[in-house]
Amino acid sequence: MIDPNQPTDLPAEGEPTEPAPAPLRTVGRRVHPSAGRRAARVLALETLFETDVAHHHPAEVLSRRCAEVPREELATEYARELLDGVLQHRRELDDIIHQRATAYPVAQLAAIDRNILRLGLFEVLHKHATVPVSVAINEAVELAKLYGGESAARFVNGVLGRVVGSRADDGDAPVTPGPQDPNS
Repeated sequence: MIDPNQPTDLPAEGEPTEPAPAPLRTVGRRVHPSAGRRAARVLALETLFETDVAHHHPAEVLSRRCAEVPREELATEYARELLDGVLQHRRELDDIIHQRATAYPVAQLAAIDRNILRLGLFEVLHKHATVPVSVAINEAVELAKLYGGESAARFVNGVLGRVVGSRADDGDAPVTPGPQDPNS
């Protein structure tokens, strides 16, 4: 029998069952820009994955996911920016994945790994002015650990490392994809 006078680990009626989210880090009075970026990357990855696998419209998926789990506006904005960038540069990103992971055709990669690579590559190649390359790689590896298979983190780290290494070998010139098939 439960003694009503004894404390329990269960929340009292009407109390939230989930812990409150950690507050955003602030610098002075402004919210630190990286505070919601992990959440943004997760949101962008979930949206890319559903879009890739179920062929749902990306904007609808993003809107639905934002409605299901409210997020900080900064996270939603950055997720939208990542999603738009990956979709806009998808051919380029897939060509680079193909060049750097020659043993694994892009279409045959696990959908989650393919989209983690696309997201990480987009940040490495197109967001390096605001996101340090090492941070972009580390975040992609963390996503692979959370969502990918047993060797996904090593695979993602290896592919992104080869891309960054090739940029350094070229005097930090941008990585350019190979010839594109006009029919794809």
